[in-house]
Amino acid sequence: MSGKIGASDQCTCGLATRGRLDAYNEEAFWYLLRVERRRSERSRRPFLLVLVVLKNEAGAEVRMHPSIVDKLFSGLSRVLRETDVIGWYREQQIVGALLSGQGDAPWTELSARMTERLSDALSHTLPEPMSRRLQVRAYQIQPTLAH
Repeated sequence: MSGKIGASDQCTCGLATRGRLDAYNEEAFWYLLRVERRRSERSRRPFLLVLVVLKNEAGAEVRMHPSIVDKLFSGLSRVLRETDVIGWYREQQIVGALLSGQGDAPWTELSARMTERLSDALSHTLPEPMSRRLQVRAYQIQPTLAH
């Protein structure tokens, strides 16, 4: 990794391992998000942040049961590349994925395509009542121009 990272940026955390799948815990995921932002700043290339939320019937975010989490991480890992990062954006509530190096496709098209692809994969992985309550959103994170 190039560039100097200060002591306050060090992550002393690890993986939140679920079965045979590895996903970063919240602290590690946020650390990797900061690293990806710095990489994006240096390369002047955006990246995608995908967030997956489970909602109740009233539309409020709810904590995810471990059985759902296992299937969710499994479904995401089948669709995403090995170089993409999966973890907790908010522990037990919001799953995040960092996707860099997405090529030259228009970002609005890429975001829509990725959201559709992940939603479709998760609908085949999770029980139908759960998959209907999942919200998958992809956000393009642009590098700032203040350099």
